Amino acid sequence: IKEQTGFSEKKIKRLLIVDRQRLSVLDDEESNNLCAVEDDGNTRGRGPCLGDLIGLANKSLEEKEKEIFFRWSGIKGKKERLSQIGEETKLGAREATTILRRAKKKLKAAAREMVNA
Repeated sequence: IKEQTGFSEKKIKRLLIVDRQRLSVLDDEESNNLCAVEDDGNTRGRGPCLGDLIGLANKSLEEKEKEIFFRWSGIKGKKERLSQIGEETKLGAREATTILRRAKKKLKAAAREMVNA
């Protein structure tokens, strides 16, 4: 990386640190690349990561569920309270809470299904 970019090792290390609250919503290909981090030319053993969660949410959630989950969890920008999300989406805090619970259940079920497959 150092030879290709011309950056110092110190700068490269700082750039590789990922601030999870500032990640934008990624598509499936980008989320897979986020998980496969190379270390000294060898790919590390890979467990579940943020990219897997994003890919799973993109596949298994409806748009409204995905939007509320990403905003609540902080994957899409800054973390937001459910009351604030409810006001901005004109659903109300109670309905936003219901949708978030449903989204979490779907993600848990999809994760279990993926592990057992």
